[in-house]
Amino acid sequence: MKHLIAATAALFALMTNIGLAQADTASATQSEEPNLIIYRLSESAKTKGVYYRVSVDGEPAGKLKSASALRLTLAPGEHTITAQDKKRSSVTVTVEAGKTTYVAGAINRTRTMSLTHTQPETNDQAAIAGL
Repeated sequence: MKHLIAATAALFALMTNIGLAQADTASATQSEEPNLIIYRLSESAKTKGVYYRVSVDGEPAGKLKSASALRLTLAPGEHTITAQDKKRSSVTVTVEAGKTTYVAGAINRTRTMSLTHTQPETNDQAAIAGL
């Protein structure tokens, strides 16, 4: 019984330390300002429930759902954003240090996604900030 209690205590201590390490990593990542925002504003009711996974330079970045945004921090330079739709829609952008690059995603009637490098208008920026 003593061995079981000791093993449980050791396991708990190990799990607590892992949780603290993950929290430190997450807070360090969150403290950096995103320099790439991939967003999708609300669309028609027919495409509202449709979403696609998005990757950046071949690495998964997340799901781009209706009225959502992916906020990423990337190294300055050229990056390729790809949607996992049937056409593998993609756009290449150049991320600059100290600036935010925006990519708009939209799903059309054929349920393919278009990705566009854009500079949103002021009212769209407010909407994106609220996503």
